[in-house]
Order: sequence, then C-alpha cells, then structure tokens
Amino acid sequence: LPIYETHVFILKGERPGHTVLIVSGLHGDESGGFLAAEAFTRVDVKNGKLIIIPRANLPAIQLKRRYVNVDMNRRFFLEASFADSNFYEDKVVAIIKKYIKQSDAVLDLHCGSGFYRPHYINRLENPRRWGQSIIADDDKVYFKGKKEVSLRAIAEQVIPYLNSMVRYPKYHYHFNNTRTKYPDSIHPEQRVSLSFYSLYGANVIAFGLETSKALPLDYYKAYYHICAVKRFLDLFGVTYTGNPRPL
Repeated sequence: LPIYETHVFILKGERPGHTVLIVSGLHGDESGGFLAAEAFTRVDVKNGKLIIIPRANLPAIQLKRRYVNVDMNRRFFLEASFADSNFYEDKVVAIIKKYIKQSDAVLDLHCGSGFYRPHYINRLENPRRWGQSIIADDDKVYFKGKKEVSLRAIAEQVIPYLNSMVRYPKYHYHFNNTRTKYPDSIHPEQRVSLSFYSLYGANVIAFGLETSKALPLDYYKAYYHICAVKRFLDLFGVTYTGNPRPL
C-alpha cells in the first residue's frame, strides 16, 4: 500500500442538505481528533452529507509524531497544486482540497497545547495557546456572490453548549479569532492552513476545533470534539441516527 494512503468516508442521507467535511489527523500526535472523527463514520446520515477524513496523516499517526517530512497543516497554499511534489503530505493535501471544494462547511479537528485565553494568565493559559478553543481566521467572511457569514456568531452558538458539558471551569471553551489575514496577526503561519484555504481559496465556511493536550485522557479529548461536532452538524442541518462515541 502507498505510504500516503488516506481513507475517505462519504455518508449521504436520503434527503438533501448541506455537506460538511470533517478532517482530522493532519498532525499525527493529536489522537483525540481522529478518535472523534472516526466515531462519526459509524452514524447513519438522514439529511445532508458527511465527508470524513479521520486519519489524514497516517504515517505520522503510526509514528505518533506531529509530521514526517513537512507539517501538513502548513501546506495549504492558495496558489500551489503540488502536482510534482515528492512529499506524500502534499499529495494528501491535494486530495483534501478536492473535498473542501465539494463542501459547505469544514471542521478541522486538533489537540493543541495549553489552554487558549483571550488575555495572558500564565505560560499555559494565554492567547498563543490553542487548547479548548473554537478557531476561526476572522470574525466575518465575505464570499463572492454570497452574503457575509459571521463565523463568530456560529461559534458562539456552539461554545455555550460545549461548556455545559464541561464540569471543570479550566477546561471551558473560548472563541479564538486568529485574525489570520491581518498584518498584526500573532498567527501568520495560519495563512497556509486548511481553514484559511477553505475560507479564501474555496469560499467554504471553516473552523478549527481544538481540545487540549493537557486533558488527562484521550477519551475526554475525543469526547469534547464529538460534542462540538454534534452541535455544528445541528446548526448546519445535517441529521443522523446513531450515538457517536470514542472507542
């Protein structure tokens, strides 16, 4: 089998609706994301369609490393196809881009360091950390030929639900607007990320979902991801039967 083998699950309901792409495993050391994504491969979709790529970077996952050759979530350049690249990561990125363009919304699942906070608290709780956040590249986007979309407003319909599932306040979720395209963004590296490509290269709504690597068990990392995805699917009108849960 090719070392860049990537499994894609397409679950289509009997009734039409929005298409949501769930991607995880871009980073091989973030198990909570791909365990959650795999849970949704076992549901029976009724309205709309789910496209799920649970283990995008399979070699890195097998090695339990962030990446092998290059960081896959830094290869989503707006202008490049990587048709002649020797890196398997770029071949997988080309596949993911194809499915992004077929979708109405994209959810990219990760496990990040520390705990995101809007203001500095300490070295593990501050604006440069990622854990326990719903990430968007801007508050609003303006797609060509479409009305403006408030990413913040969508996320703020998810976060209260998520926090109702979290007993320990330290693990509460926050909205993280990385302001990626602005010159003063503290995360310019995100300009070659999956979410940024989705928004500005494909005109598709996109969010990054981050649980924290500091959570005590992979079960909780996957569980919070599942809760977040459930709420997003509800907002996007994708319905299903079955009870996704981490194995």
